Amino acid sequence: MSLKLFIQRHPLLANVIGGDTGLYRRYRKRKEAVFYTSMARLAQRIDADVSVSLPNYGGSFLTPAESALLVRIARYGDYEPDVLAVLIAHLKPDRDFIDVGANIGLFAVAAASRLTSGRVLAIEPTSGAFNRLQQNIERNKAANIMAIKTAVSDHQGSIEIRQIVGREEYSTIGTMTHPSVVDAGAQVVTERVGMTTVDALVVEHGLRPGLIKVDVEGAELNVFKGSCETLLKWRPVIISEISEKMLSSLGGSRDDLVSFIEQQNYNVYSIEDHVADPRGRDGDIVCIPKD
Repeated sequence: MSLKLFIQRHPLLANVIGGDTGLYRRYRKRKEAVFYTSMARLAQRIDADVSVSLPNYGGSFLTPAESALLVRIARYGDYEPDVLAVLIAHLKPDRDFIDVGANIGLFAVAAASRLTSGRVLAIEPTSGAFNRLQQNIERNKAANIMAIKTAVSDHQGSIEIRQIVGREEYSTIGTMTHPSVVDAGAQVVTERVGMTTVDALVVEHGLRPGLIKVDVEGAELNVFKGSCETLLKWRPVIISEISEKMLSSLGGSRDDLVSFIEQQNYNVYSIEDHVADPRGRDGDIVCIPKD
């Protein structure tokens, strides 16, 4: 009898080894702690951006050594493959792709390489990430990407955005609530940036969006409220991050976000487990127009 089968046939032993306080779970946590500590020490010794090759995304990318993106690639050998697969499946080659919260440009470049007459609008408000976005567009020869440095919300103006240098993926106009930031005790700095809406950008640049991706650390609902005309006219597929803690820092919630998108005549699905009505769980969603 195999060890695995033996353990499965003895519930008490299985609970000791694999339960919430089991030996294996504690072993994994200890192993993860060693990995993250090692990556943090390595980042302190690297004095330049790191170039990583991501064939699935269509190129190579400069990323800060401190970035959680780099840590995830080092740990898993890839970055958000489920989200990328959904994005590729719903791209319309002759329509435009809007990437709200483009960071260093992974999804923008991945989309650009698969479009024919369509264009990519990559939007990133923070200076550090925007500079790398521009460099990554150039190094991957993605001429059909237009990069714009601005925040996106439900109205135009300007706003202060909180960020951590080198870890701009956690930047937010709300409170820094992501555990990777809070637990590390990283120093938060602010930058005042311009702010606009998706509707205004679509009109200004003559876009025909077939897909919109939104990852703005809790401000997603505000982005969608500023996209109503675009959603009504062009009926793009939507991919979005959804986090109760981050949404609540700006007065929203998962239920509010899902309900708002459904009111625009969309079906909402969880990308992780492919179920409809993803209320009550964090993760990524894909929203498909009903008509």
